[in-house]
Amino acid sequence: MILAIDCSDKACSVALGEGGNIEECFTDEARQHARQLKPMYRQLLSESDARQKDITAIAVGAGPGSFTGLRIGFSFAQGLSFALKIPLYAISSLEAMAQTELGSIQGCEHIEVALDARMGEIYCASFKLSQGQLVRTSPDQLVGEADYSPCSGSQVAMMGSAFALPAFSGLDAGYLNAEACIRASSVLSLAEKQLSAGNTGLPAVGAEPAYLRRENAWKTLEQQGNKA
Repeated sequence: MILAIDCSDKACSVALGEGGNIEECFTDEARQHARQLKPMYRQLLSESDARQKDITAIAVGAGPGSFTGLRIGFSFAQGLSFALKIPLYAISSLEAMAQTELGSIQGCEHIEVALDARMGEIYCASFKLSQGQLVRTSPDQLVGEADYSPCSGSQVAMMGSAFALPAFSGLDAGYLNAEACIRASSVLSLAEKQLSAGNTGLPAVGAEPAYLRRENAWKTLEQQGNKA
């Protein structure tokens, strides 16, 4: 049984299950990840009649995304992985967002996922659909807002908070959802694919989120947030 956690963006969610039988707790209340995560985890165990020792792997949304959210979710996942001596699967948050939206993007062949990274920058990645499965066409990247030029057109699905920015208004897309959320159930599904492919996961000690941004830039961003 896999436990999946995601705090990498505005939403916070926890999922538990295997083989398509997944239960999930989800909330999109902003800036409440630290307060909500542990109670949601306990609630999920209780509602699913599962015990902590039933968990055989941990999957976590590993970024890119909110620095504070990533620290909260990744630290929680690492702690459980270390305590239970089970593998940790670090899942791209951008890929998990695309996975979450799969059921809504029928008719689209290409997927652009982009999150507002603030400071005039964008977290982005591109995918295509092949027989209903995501195939990555670009790595997760941090790019300047002025340098981001997503594919557009009726066959393109666009999702993520960056598409709410004025610079990207009026883009031609077959599907557009600037309010898209990442769900732990999608993180879990992607971890199951890694397991099926023979990926043995990561040891808890030494694993790190995909921040993509230099530490000094994060300090500047946090200082700006404290002044706001």
